[in-house]
Amino acid sequence: MASLVAAVEDKLDAARQLQLARDRFTIRAPVMLEYRAAIRTPMDLFAQLVPALEAVRALSGSSPASLATIQQNVARILALAAAIVPPEEVAAAHALLVSAAQLAGNAAQIRREATLASDMARAWDASSAAAGALMLGAKARTDIRTLLRPPQLR
Repeated sequence: MASLVAAVEDKLDAARQLQLARDRFTIRAPVMLEYRAAIRTPMDLFAQLVPALEAVRALSGSSPASLATIQQNVARILALAAAIVPPEEVAAAHALLVSAAQLAGNAAQIRREATLASDMARAWDASSAAAGALMLGAKARTDIRTLLRPPQLR
């Protein structure tokens, strides 16, 4: 009987905690909506980088125009992200998106250097940087989307 009461109390505590989290989310909704609107463009720009980063990662060849586009989009992402003050709830995910963009820029620069020097080792370095940028970008996108939704029962 005691274990049944303890289980019910645990469920009740979880429900209360969820309600508290939902109340906080409701209070913070205006700030979160503002952030969602502000971060949309940087996230969309990063999504546009994915095919070019996949090409760098796969060592399948990257045109000068493709590398320049990566650099331009990275510069835009970094400028836009720097102008956004993220709410504390999404600060870590925001920083992850910035890191992903920086790594994407590094991948493009290293790939350019590798191409100019015909250096396969540097091309592999660029591939690794591109893979890291893709991973960080996907994680940032998932985290930001999750944090901008109301809390759910787990």
